[in-house]
This record gives sequence, C-alpha cells and structure tokens, in this order.
Amino acid sequence: PYRARFYFDAAEEKAAQDENKGVFAKIGSFGKTAGAAITGAEELRDYELKGFEKVMLLDYKALTYLLTGDYEKAYNVARRAIDTQQEEYEKFQKELAKIEEEKDEVRDSGKLTGEKKAETAQLVKVINGTFTKEQLAKATKVKSAYVNPFGDYMNGMILEIDSTVAHSGTDTGSVKTAYKKAYELNKTCVACREGESARESGIPKGMKVVQVILADGFSPSRVEKTQEIKTKTYNGGVNYSDLQLHPSQLHRATVSIGGQTKQLSNLTNMESLIARDELDRLPWRRAMMLAAIIKQTAAAAAQEVGNEKGNAGLALTATLLGAVSRAAQHADTRSWMSLPNQILVARLIVPQNQHSVTLNTFGAGGKKLASRTVQLKGTDSTVIYATSYDGQLNVGEAQAKKSNLES
Repeated sequence: PYRARFYFDAAEEKAAQDENKGVFAKIGSFGKTAGAAITGAEELRDYELKGFEKVMLLDYKALTYLLTGDYEKAYNVARRAIDTQQEEYEKFQKELAKIEEEKDEVRDSGKLTGEKKAETAQLVKVINGTFTKEQLAKATKVKSAYVNPFGDYMNGMILEIDSTVAHSGTDTGSVKTAYKKAYELNKTCVACREGESARESGIPKGMKVVQVILADGFSPSRVEKTQEIKTKTYNGGVNYSDLQLHPSQLHRATVSIGGQTKQLSNLTNMESLIARDELDRLPWRRAMMLAAIIKQTAAAAAQEVGNEKGNAGLALTATLLGAVSRAAQHADTRSWMSLPNQILVARLIVPQNQHSVTLNTFGAGGKKLASRTVQLKGTDSTVIYATSYDGQLNVGEAQAKKSNLES
C-alpha cells in the first residue's frame, strides 16, 4: 500500500500542476498542443487524466490508507473522490455543451449546403460506425461514466469498521447513508443493499465486519485503428483511438468464513464506465477525424491547383504536406492500463473468533479458477483486498486499529 500511495501521490500532484499551470508552463504546453493540432499527432500533447481516472486515483489512494489502518485519511480521501466525481461530471457536461454549440453554429451558418451538407452527413455516419455494437452493449449498462459507487461504498465501509472500535462515536446513520448512496449508483450490488439495511444499533456485540474487495481482470486499453473513408472529395484512411476490450474469465467469486458463504457482487463495472465515456466522447472523435480529413483534402486541392497552373513548386509542396499530414496523423492511445475490469465486494458479519477466510473464483460452467485461504489475526474487523487475473488470485488483508476518526 505504501509504494502504491507514493505513485498515487505523484500522479495526483502532476494532475494538479496541469490544472494550475503558470504562464511559462502554459506556453510550453501550448507548443505541444499546437504541434499536435498541426501534425495530427495527438500524443504530442501532455496526457490529461480523464474524469473517471481522477476518481479511481482517489478511490485507490483512500484504499491504501484504509489497508494501513489510517481511517481519518482514508475517509477524507474517499470524500474527495465522491466530490471529484460530481465536479468532473459537471465539467464534462459543460465541455459537451460547448462542442455541440459549435456544431450547431456551423450548421446554422449556411456554409453546409447541398452536396457539402450531404457529404458531411455521410462522414458523420461513417465515423459513428467506428463505435462497435459490442462496445455499445458495454456502454449502455451505465447511464454515464460518473456513476462509480466505489467512493461511497468505501466511505460506508470505513465508517462501519470504525464503529466497531470501542468508543469511536461513529453515527450508524452515517454508515447507512453512505451505503445507500452507493446502492443508488448500482442497484445490482447486494453488499450495498445489505449495508443500507444494517441494524440501527450497529454491529452486535461479539461480532465483527469482514469486508472483501476483489479487483478482477484488466480494463479496456487503447489501440490505433484506421477507418477508410471515401466521399466525392476524399478517399483515404484516418487514424483514431479505439477501445480494446479484455474479457475476463471470471464469472463469479465467493467468500467463506464462519460457516457462511457469500457470492461477491459487482460494485464497479470499470469496463462499462470506460466504454460509456468513449460513447459520450464521440463528438470529440468526430471533430478529430473531420479535422484530419479537412487537412488532407486541402493539401490535395492545393496539389491539383498547382498541376492545373503548371506550378511545379506549389504542386510538390502540397504533395509533401499531404504526405507528412497522413504519416504524422496518429491518435492518442495512452490510458491507465492497470485499472481492473470490475470491482466485486462482499460484506460479512461473523463472530469475532472466526479467523479462516477462503476466497474462490469460478469461470464458465462453474469451473474453479483459483482458491486462496487466509488466516485473520485477532478479533477485530478486517478488510481483505484481492486481485484476480483469470487463474491467478492474490490476497492481502488489514485489520482494524484504534479509532482515529472524529466523532
């Protein structure tokens, strides 16, 4: 957890610097942005974390504090993750409204008439088709990329575990409210529903909470693809960044302790959140691909003018510019590649004298993929964090310490 936190701190600091750049830093960044705009090489720009990545960065950072027993910092960072998700959602909506407004201005300007209007509509249809049916099926499972319940669930988990520590002063109503907010974001999560329905009096005496978090698989990565486009004025390929899905072999996971076995439920479908973000950003993909087509079409038109006028220099220059534009035009394929495909959770209330926990993962047809048993120390509440990659399963745990949350 400590090493992971070091890198999360560095990433968060870099993101903050990007958002609060000074004059000289902005000039340097402008140069990169201008270079990317001129050449079409999008990776020349500084990488900016997407909204859902900023949220997950804080969620994971909160988890590192939780796994090392620092509830106060874990709680504060989890709260920041919740607030950041709302802020990023509002920011995205403003950016979307702006790009839609610019599109409407072009449409209403009268510049797109007759054949040009029909050609543009044809291009948009082709570009929209670059988002596959498989990706659409994943994306439509969530209503936006900003409905990740991980922060709210962790908030409830932190408060609930802290409430089991003697004299912590934690309000059980706050615990139920946090779980309720997580449940509202994912109605399929059984653990969220159980937390919302928890006893008003809290965890019974002689019992403890065992929380299991399983990060499974890998989220979609990005690859460059080429879309061939043919219209009256353009015939060629345009490169764009597309999602590469990485299906997981995991179909279900169970945890057994104290004579009870529970199936873990899906908390965060990272694959769907990323696919949804990609779907909602189709206007940006259209703008990028249309810009590339316009640059290459302009170079071809200049070459034709040079040939007609017998201006070999103009024709040669246009030919070279067109070739450079086609060669340099590349999409940005950078992303946070180690994010999981999905996050599963289970919440168990067991006697304090129960120490053996077994986690099992299963594939298609009930085939067991992996199994791990861990021995818990002491009688305190526990958080178990595990990662699975098909047949691999790694498990770690951290037990509750004395309360350090304010009452």
